[in-house]
Amino acid sequence: MTQKKHIHLIGICGTAMASLAGMLRQRGFKVTGSDAASYPPMSDFLASLEIPVYQPFSAMNLQTRPDLVVVGNAISRGNVELEHVLDEHVPFCSLPQILHDEFLRGKEVIVVAGTHGKTTTTSMLSWIFHTSGQQPSFLIGGIAENFGSSFALGQGKHFILEGDEYDTAFFDKGPKFLHYFPDSVILTSVEFDHADIYKDLDAVETSFKRLVNLVPRRGRIIAHDTGESVERCINRAFCSVERYGVSSAATWRVANLRLEPNRTTWNVLRDGQPWAEFRFQLGGEYNVWNATAAHHPTAIAGTMVALRSRYPGARLWAILEPRSNTLRRNVFQNELAKSLALADEVIIAAIFKSDAIPEAERLDLDAVAARIHSSGRRAQVIADADSIVASAAPQMRAGDVVAILSNGGFGGIYEKLPQRLRLIAANASAPNKNSLPASVKA
Repeated sequence: MTQKKHIHLIGICGTAMASLAGMLRQRGFKVTGSDAASYPPMSDFLASLEIPVYQPFSAMNLQTRPDLVVVGNAISRGNVELEHVLDEHVPFCSLPQILHDEFLRGKEVIVVAGTHGKTTTTSMLSWIFHTSGQQPSFLIGGIAENFGSSFALGQGKHFILEGDEYDTAFFDKGPKFLHYFPDSVILTSVEFDHADIYKDLDAVETSFKRLVNLVPRRGRIIAHDTGESVERCINRAFCSVERYGVSSAATWRVANLRLEPNRTTWNVLRDGQPWAEFRFQLGGEYNVWNATAAHHPTAIAGTMVALRSRYPGARLWAILEPRSNTLRRNVFQNELAKSLALADEVIIAAIFKSDAIPEAERLDLDAVAARIHSSGRRAQVIADADSIVASAAPQMRAGDVVAILSNGGFGGIYEKLPQRLRLIAANASAPNKNSLPASVKA
């Protein structure tokens, strides 16, 4: 790939695509991209890298013919730029393909995979390698606060990255992580997800079994002892397998866990013997397990519990956009309501592109809200980000904690809500930022 000069990314504002754009730019390529809409933090991130982002999609964005086009996995046939690429025989590939060919070759690859916890665990592991002087390369599915970036191209031998089980591209429906050929894998969990791609849990497990089958004999798998699904995925591994969790059989086990308002402290045992004590500022047992390894109801519940432990006594808001292909469906409708009911105030936005989901399969927002009400919590269904901000901001008070739950731009709510809160504070002659609610994106 090193002979390529100009690379254009269709769907550049996705977290992984924006990170890839930055990596390519750092390698000296001319990089351009396009998307339907651009929102922070990725729009700001790309602007800081001086990478042009064209909006909306248009064949004119490829008027200067690129040497290669990277097609994001959210891009489908019918996209005007993709159709132009196909008609004009412009060379194209997927994100995982160019990532492997340009960046992973020659590196010791560590893939963090699982239904939940990938971003947090990848961030923690990258920070551990960084602070120990290993100079790792990494690719994270979000901007890590400690790094101020979602990627790095280090001089060390390790490349740490999230392994996504979602499909690769419109022309490759296999999971992304099968392109990475890992030397080692951390497996955080295996549950049913991505209902648009996988028929059932068995299909999900098959993908993880294929990932496990790629790890060489000299490699290693570190798996959370979360039950039968994980065990089925790793039981035919050719490499050594270590487990982390609470059972006495786990290689890595937490003892004397102490959850405090601003800190979590725990002792780690290895093979039953004291190994180390860790302290960190992320709240909740959910993040303890992410650290021990170094869009789904289970993840939402974990986030709510973590916020409860970090901000005890605070009124907790959960603002959800059902955007993922799993959450937009009714497969986890009851579980979703139960998870959201861990918050005090719940707002659910309209289903993202609901027309793409058959009505019989679609999440029933009113049913979710009713179930939350039945548990004694308040739930509202409010169509869009602007309406949510207009309704919720005046109801918020000092000390509230707000969790915004979405895997997309959510109509710019991440900027609009704090702006409205600052305006309300200013109008009340109390412009003290410390008096405003905390905004937490999960």
